[in-house]
Amino acid sequence: MLSLRLRSSVCKTLPPKKFFQFFSHQKTSDDQTHEFPPLAATKTNSGLKEEEKGGIEQAMQLPEGLRKESMPRHVAVIMDGNSREGTRVSIIGDTSRVPKSLQRTICDIEEMTRENSKFHFIMAISYSGTYDVVQACKSVAQKVKDGVIQVEDINESVVQEELETKCCEFPFPDLLIRTSGELRISNFLLWQSAYSELFFAKALWPDFGKADFVEALTSYQHRQRRYGGRYS
Repeated sequence: MLSLRLRSSVCKTLPPKKFFQFFSHQKTSDDQTHEFPPLAATKTNSGLKEEEKGGIEQAMQLPEGLRKESMPRHVAVIMDGNSREGTRVSIIGDTSRVPKSLQRTICDIEEMTRENSKFHFIMAISYSGTYDVVQACKSVAQKVKDGVIQVEDINESVVQEELETKCCEFPFPDLLIRTSGELRISNFLLWQSAYSELFFAKALWPDFGKADFVEALTSYQHRQRRYGGRYS
């Protein structure tokens, strides 16, 4: 699974029909097309046809040094800088703040790809971690007000079920990649990334390629995940 966050300025400048094409093929200043490497996605449904499995396995061939059993299930990327067939697209964030035409495009693309099961591509638009927690708390409070649950019933699981990432199979990133050399996560997936491994890349998003991604995965595989515990 791949989660991306897009700057709101890009949302406002791209025409709706070109909006989703922007992510499959991005042009750099020298007019070279950059595609995010196929390593960035993970399978979300084991019940695929044999030919589909074969295509996925071919796309998922790992560079030397990477271990398949240690690959992260969910990679989140914070982009700084300037739909594929079979991919489900989901949008998280406060979409009420984007133009109406783009809201319609978002609804269309989510509905069109809802049944796709090869990969799940999650795009964050007008999203922040604090916004996500606040809107989840409001939803929980409304359920208490409506008598659906009691205050005593509220726990982490109840809140997590109201977060924007409830749309995905693996809501908690194993690996969070921050591009552009900034050493912060900039209010992105605050609840979900509590125990995520962080990787900070100097490259801007348009220049972030396969070699950078492999470096991040290699770094991830050399870490011991403890989830708040001590080294064994």
